[in-house]
Amino acid sequence: VVRVKPVYEYYEYRLPEWKWDRNVYISPSTGSVTPEDQERNNNNSSGGALATQRISLIAQVTEDRSMRQLSDVSSRPNRAYARQWKMDYAEYYAGRVSYSSKSCFDKVTVLQTLAEKQREEARESPPLWPHPPRVQYDSIVLLPSDAIVMNMDENIVDAMLPRDKLVAIAGWKNSQEKMISNSGVILFNLKHKHAWAVASLWWIMSQELYLTCGAGNGVSTLIDAIGSVMDETSGETLDDLIEPIFEHPNGALGNQMIKCLPTLVPGARNEFLLSNLQQSGEAIHQTADSVCYRFYPQCEVIP
Repeated sequence: VVRVKPVYEYYEYRLPEWKWDRNVYISPSTGSVTPEDQERNNNNSSGGALATQRISLIAQVTEDRSMRQLSDVSSRPNRAYARQWKMDYAEYYAGRVSYSSKSCFDKVTVLQTLAEKQREEARESPPLWPHPPRVQYDSIVLLPSDAIVMNMDENIVDAMLPRDKLVAIAGWKNSQEKMISNSGVILFNLKHKHAWAVASLWWIMSQELYLTCGAGNGVSTLIDAIGSVMDETSGETLDDLIEPIFEHPNGALGNQMIKCLPTLVPGARNEFLLSNLQQSGEAIHQTADSVCYRFYPQCEVIP
């Protein structure tokens, strides 16, 4: 019997996939968020109103089929967190069968596609975006496949991304120190005056054929894009636009808000995770179970 190989075994890519949890409340009559709907979307752990809560999307980026083993586990507490705080959640699976040296730029695809749809610049829906956004997001949280939100009692967007900053970047300290982000976690303020320009330029820069994911290029190109659009004539600096997120050696970010698996070699995250896939999976299971136990029964209501 001759086995006929499926198409994906001949090519590096399958079609990308989006999986959505729609948690942001919208009016059935208008199909958008009204001021009254915003009251319903406001939430905190004590059940009180948080009048200025931003409408946010948590986007978890899964680069290839192997890394999906990790996101299948980490997504459980992350989806529970998004539901708790009435944030939409999306998992973007790039569709690769195997690792690519440009996989760190998948987050750029997510950001650019979202920004483009929100500005309604495209005449027709881009092929990577199956449905237009139901809401105009204020911010997007870009997480890698192994990232887990650790504290369901605190709003990570309010805690990590000041409203006057364009982005918050894990590993960034200041403009005077060289930075390599181990986790690649980024929070992006879509309402900032530079948001569209930076998202577009980051996308263009990421398409350069020579550019790969080594040496933290996924994040360094974002910083280059920010530097290219900032208004130096008014004295604007990178530190005015970028909020630092401290990366602990154990993989925790900020005030233990998010945790990723620690890596031994800065800038070589995916290679490390893939070469230690079984151990990585076991560590993520342990962290996810710990969070779900601590905040029981939040994870139990996720299908």
